[in-house]
Amino acid sequence: MPIDASAITKAYLVKPEQEPDVSKRIVFDFNPGSLSYTLEASAQQQNQPNKTGQTQHGAEFTAKLSFDAIFDNTDTGEDVRSTTSLIAAFLRPEAPATANSGAGSPPQVLMHWGAFRFKGLLTQYRETLDFFSKEGVPLRSTLSLAMTEQGEPLPLDKAKTAATFRRPSKAFEDGIAKGRVALLGLSGATPIEGGVPIMAGGKVIGAIGVSGANSDQDAAAAAAGLKAAGL
Repeated sequence: MPIDASAITKAYLVKPEQEPDVSKRIVFDFNPGSLSYTLEASAQQQNQPNKTGQTQHGAEFTAKLSFDAIFDNTDTGEDVRSTTSLIAAFLRPEAPATANSGAGSPPQVLMHWGAFRFKGLLTQYRETLDFFSKEGVPLRSTLSLAMTEQGEPLPLDKAKTAATFRRPSKAFEDGIAKGRVALLGLSGATPIEGGVPIMAGGKVIGAIGVSGANSDQDAAAAAAGLKAAGL
């Protein structure tokens, strides 16, 4: 049975504050074949031994996303760069808010595709024009894009995960290890052990996040904190 193309959810790029305005979304003509998502500890804090001589996890992390996006104007005959240039513009610094604000910075960009959302800076733009009209107008473009998001300190992210989802952050790490890769795209979830919710009367009243040792030691320290507080 043929698939109704109009029913397929299309990926798009947009400035987060402009997302409610559908006309501001740059919608892909063809969805990416795959998304490459990585988390890296900050370079300054990797491989720092703690007092016991063990390697600590970085206190901050950087999330990176790379993917291809295809735009095709063979049906209209219009120069495809009229669309792709809007994405290239995300690399340029915006004007500062005031004259005394110093140099501007590139805008935050949101990549949204169904259940997957990623917000960060566009850090790579490579365009391949591979189909032209007889007049030499480029009609099809494949963009290789990369985005980077600087994360908050890991303990805070772990605690937020535990409080938001009412369960230890280890639950998400375990789920991904079992093949539930969709959890990587769950907004607000940091899938690293060490965050536990604080419950009282069946309600979440806070959370504890720990980082700095091995993940299981982080979790043990968080549990010890709960016990010491009588929770």
